[in-house]
Amino acid sequence: MAGANEEQSELPPAALAEQARRGRALGHLVDNVADAIVIIDTDLMTTYANRAAEELVGRPGRPAEGRSGAELIHPEDRDRVFSDLAALLQEPGARQVTEFQVLTRRGWMWVEAWATNLVDNPDVGGVVVSFRDLTHQRALEHSATRDPLTDLANRTRLADRLAEELQSTQDRGACLAVLFIDLDNFKLINDSLGHSVGDRVLVRVADRLRATIDEAELIARLGGDEFVVLLSDLTPGTEAEQCAVEVAQRLLGRLTQPLRLGGIDHHLSASIGIALSSRDTLHAEELLRDADTAMYRAKARRASWHVFSSDLRDQARVRHTMERELYAGIDNDEFVLFYQPIIDLRRGEAVELEALIRWHHPYRGLLPPGEFLPVAAQAGLSDRLDARVVERLERDLNVVCAAGRDDLRLSLNVSATGLAQPGWPQQLHRALTDTVSDAGERVTLEITEHLLMDDVERSVVALSELRRWGFSIAIDDFGTGHSSLSSLASLDVDAIKIDQSFLRSADTDQRRRQILATIIGLAHALGVPAVAEGVETSKQRQLLSELGCDRMQGYLFGKPAPLEQVLR
Repeated sequence: MAGANEEQSELPPAALAEQARRGRALGHLVDNVADAIVIIDTDLMTTYANRAAEELVGRPGRPAEGRSGAELIHPEDRDRVFSDLAALLQEPGARQVTEFQVLTRRGWMWVEAWATNLVDNPDVGGVVVSFRDLTHQRALEHSATRDPLTDLANRTRLADRLAEELQSTQDRGACLAVLFIDLDNFKLINDSLGHSVGDRVLVRVADRLRATIDEAELIARLGGDEFVVLLSDLTPGTEAEQCAVEVAQRLLGRLTQPLRLGGIDHHLSASIGIALSSRDTLHAEELLRDADTAMYRAKARRASWHVFSSDLRDQARVRHTMERELYAGIDNDEFVLFYQPIIDLRRGEAVELEALIRWHHPYRGLLPPGEFLPVAAQAGLSDRLDARVVERLERDLNVVCAAGRDDLRLSLNVSATGLAQPGWPQQLHRALTDTVSDAGERVTLEITEHLLMDDVERSVVALSELRRWGFSIAIDDFGTGHSSLSSLASLDVDAIKIDQSFLRSADTDQRRRQILATIIGLAHALGVPAVAEGVETSKQRQLLSELGCDRMQGYLFGKPAPLEQVLR
């Protein structure tokens, strides 16, 4: 320093004045820049703070200058920042860029800090740090990686984190679990109560997921009613699977608790697919796909979980192929209606024909509904398929009318999506009466007991609307739901169809026989005919006749066949 002073003293007075002027100008410049600039010494004490820094972190009576830099750094970031600073101090003139949270007058704020080690510079004697506010940038990053409705991670964030965790767990020899969560029948909430209520339900579901899952784990919403939970650092093998299953069970327990909104309890359930990583897992997308596949297997049981296994992948390929073929089949009008007669025992003739959908598959021939309806429901194709069925039914009504069979009604099975859709009764009536003006008087709608009892108040309104358009109503698969007598009495129906499971072994099983007698008696008490399904033998027919059953349907009287064949 003495040498520097001697050197300065040798400068001409004009040069010294110019040097002083430049020093003052530099001071004014630093003090008036928009970025906050501080100098800290090796003890982390702030030896200088420009005006922007004082306005940002200084307080009345407690200026930034003279305070410890440690108290300005967020506790979560201190260890990392101190470690970075220690490394910086090892190399004079070194520069470093880092991000952390600083305590400002408005609270904690994310900043980008540029630090330069000028400890050995006699004019500075410390580390120069300039700050840039990252609030806006962080907000943009947050919105780009967060679901706007629930504030959970979105699909983009999930993909990035999943890739990071997969690489990290494989490097450490650990295991990763993906839980794919799909709410059961959530579409009914949106269709019947509106999307605003549906959104509130999704927000509450997200809250329940947060309350169940450790903060260190990632929870994401993919969209709609689909969520994903990521579990990391699991021990490979049965321990990882057991841990994932335990989490899935906790989630199911939390999600099935009644959810109260607007004074109404909503009962939810979910299906969860579980996929575990292994050393052979190459891509994060594989885990998500496998968990999705396992979820569809769980969906078959509802309110359950399923762990992915390799055989599910082959089944998923088959299902994916069928989904593509279903889209093409609907567009190409490959679906037809077969009809099975319903016989009135007193008249000894058919009084109704039940419409049963079949698929004329271009490669596999005629397929029964059990092979494709579940896949259509999972693929969201039920509405389009329903529309095709109604178009077919309208054509067939014209055929029945042209044949002069005014004594025959056609019966149609109603799907869950149809009953829940507002205005559906009027839409159905309008579609069928395009060419048959009295279509309502010629059609019976069969609605399963389970569907009717799922929401009795909604069902009462829907049945009233259907009756207004002239349709008759039959409760289908009776005995498999959870009807109460009071609920049953509130429903205005025209027939009760007894599920065929009660007919099996009824000629030898006294308890089944008694149940049949009770259901038939209940139908008569309500003033409507009892219809037995699945009648295949003369013994069954004789038994039902003795019990007073009014109508029967089954292979004994005719298998499902094209309408023209049934009308002969």
